[in-house]
Amino acid sequence: MSTLKGVMYLTTAACVLMLAGGAAAQAFSETEAFGEGWTIDDFGWFPDRFEPAGFDVAEFDGAWRLEHTVDGGDEQDDDFVNVQGMQRETNVPVAPIQSKSIDIYVGEDWDTEDRLIRFQPRVRDVNDEDSSWPVNIEIVGPGPEFNFNGPGDGVELVEDLSPPQPGQWYTLGIELFQGSGWRLSVDGLPVMFFDDDSPASHHMDIVYLNLYNFGETYSAYWDNLVVTDGETAQEPSISSPGMIQVGGSAELRVIAPAQLLEEASFQWYFQGQALDGETGATLTLTDVQVGDEGEYSVEIDHAAFSGTLVTSLSVAENLPAAGPIVIGLFAAALAVGGVAYVRRRPRKV
Repeated sequence: MSTLKGVMYLTTAACVLMLAGGAAAQAFSETEAFGEGWTIDDFGWFPDRFEPAGFDVAEFDGAWRLEHTVDGGDEQDDDFVNVQGMQRETNVPVAPIQSKSIDIYVGEDWDTEDRLIRFQPRVRDVNDEDSSWPVNIEIVGPGPEFNFNGPGDGVELVEDLSPPQPGQWYTLGIELFQGSGWRLSVDGLPVMFFDDDSPASHHMDIVYLNLYNFGETYSAYWDNLVVTDGETAQEPSISSPGMIQVGGSAELRVIAPAQLLEEASFQWYFQGQALDGETGATLTLTDVQVGDEGEYSVEIDHAAFSGTLVTSLSVAENLPAAGPIVIGLFAAALAVGGVAYVRRRPRKV
């Protein structure tokens, strides 16, 4: 998607998504813009695994940003410890929707050098009896490329996502839909969904900002951490089936909070024509043929959202076999809707 290239998207607590039917104001919203005079102690940040060489504000790209530096001399003989950064309690209240987002800068040399930056929340039971780290978003170099990591295979929400470009800012967003799953976004565009029927008692409490130490000193920049309980209704997304082999199957899904999926009415369409009997949140196509190629849409009617979502299906008679994708010492290629997402673990150099 060319719209993702070179976009700097600054989020603020005042930004509220208004949908058909209206929406109530958020009960909880917090924005941390790293500014001159900012200190770690003021905002309660503390080391995660191994304290980075630097974690302080600096004037960068015309404004004050959080400068995060790892020193190659601090590299450890342990992948776990080489993830070096800081964490902070945010304690998003328990709510049907919870969200966190942050702006990050992709360095000029990320197309050629080993780099990894990770934005990750922790989920915890309100009784502090259970915690997990189910999802994260990474930008890795060389490349660079996005990594979207979560439970299971995930559902693609955009057919072609352009890789991050060196020298540009991006906003990474993570939303928890209780009882449904996780929606990950780039610059406000939903790109991946992971199923997770998380209990209603869970909430996002800690946020992690991390770099990986490859044995080389480098810096990354963060700004505008936004945390909300997400009570404002969020616009649903639709999965993108991408390219399907003749004779294969495809599943088109509406991605939304569990309550909306349970209460809304749906009607699916193919090329503008209503599909008889297809009135659920999911449309399953089997034994796909060339004649099934085209535009699919779903009409949604709910108090929080009333509108139509559109996607498309492409059909190929002979898809090439997917070969292995190797990056560094470890790589796993995840094919979702015809698009290969690469999950990469840090490597020693």
